[in-house]
Amino acid sequence: MGNLLYQLRLRRFGVGSALMVSLLGAAIWLTVSNLEEVTKPGLARQPNDSLSEIEAPTTASLQRSRPALPDAGTHTADGQLPDETINLWLGRASRDPAGTLEQVMALDDPHQRQELLDWILSAWTIDGRSPALEWFETTAPRFPEDRSGEVLDLLVGSWAAEDAESAIEWVNHKLDEPHRTRGLQAIASSWGHANPQGMETWILAQDGPQDFWVQELVQGLIMSDPRKAMEWSTRLSDTVLAKDIQQNVIQSWLLSDPAAADDFLRQHLAFEVETKPETAIAE
Repeated sequence: MGNLLYQLRLRRFGVGSALMVSLLGAAIWLTVSNLEEVTKPGLARQPNDSLSEIEAPTTASLQRSRPALPDAGTHTADGQLPDETINLWLGRASRDPAGTLEQVMALDDPHQRQELLDWILSAWTIDGRSPALEWFETTAPRFPEDRSGEVLDLLVGSWAAEDAESAIEWVNHKLDEPHRTRGLQAIASSWGHANPQGMETWILAQDGPQDFWVQELVQGLIMSDPRKAMEWSTRLSDTVLAKDIQQNVIQSWLLSDPAAADDFLRQHLAFEVETKPETAIAE
């Protein structure tokens, strides 16, 4: 199981060959399914029943059926769950990914919940997203919006980094509000950071894209092309939001390349930097 955890970490951080990922995808479930579940010191053995057996997946029913987890004191020094805890959940997910995901959605601790959702979805989608997408379409909307929204953020966020336009198509055609808007916002955030150039090309082909697309594109361009980030910020319809974002871009730019930032400010007299008035040029 430790090897599984290592391989998933490589995949999540974009390291490792396509061959390795392909082999892992073929072997992961077989390998984990054969592992015996052992009670670790400090870890309570959890029930095998999934939340899918509960008649009404409300917040109250989720809390009543949640499995035991180590308390926050068992986190490692960097604030992450220990490997043995993650391994335990991945072992369950190998046999019943949907049921395990629903159990994790019941956890109260948001940090534990987010981390485990990420691990389980990473393992479940390594051989293809279709089962997880189908589960979300039919099951997740029955859960409290905050919990299903967390799953959606992770599901489409990782997808957008690889194939954002397919993720957009799925969200637009398969989801209703409020999941549709939340899904598109999660895609924008991921895509803007993973491939701002590709996102820019897509936005230019749209008819009046919503501000959140432009906002996330600007965030993705801040470090790689702050001049272009400033140009895009002027396209935001919300002038207050535009001004806040422009201040963030300029402040970052002044730290990374002060000469270029000062040159930009001299050429564009409308922009001022509140935290560094000596570089601002009034009209």
